[in-house]
Amino acid sequence: VESALGVTSCPDHLKCLLASVFSLLADEERPKGQEVDLPALGLKILEPFLQSEDFALKANGLAGLTALFACGAKAASKVLQASQAPFLAILAAIRRPPPGPEGREAQSSGV
Repeated sequence: VESALGVTSCPDHLKCLLASVFSLLADEERPKGQEVDLPALGLKILEPFLQSEDFALKANGLAGLTALFACGAKAASKVLQASQAPFLAILAAIRRPPPGPEGREAQSSGV
């Protein structure tokens, strides 16, 4: 997943992949011993991209956060509480996105 987040040339494929991965990880019917700490894992995966100075990578991190919210709102809320990075990335995307497709992609994911 982290390798896919580092690719900035195909955002639509990335969104599908992230939705699939987070849907599988958010499954609440896992047997004992196979549970996943989705907030911790989501933060570990997304935080480096949300903190990136490269706005295309930040847009990928925001797309991942959007997918996490769609698949597990409670987990995504805990991610927002655990770190400043998601909140700051959202603010940066809304307030001053750079011109071009990366800025528009980040802004649409941030809203």
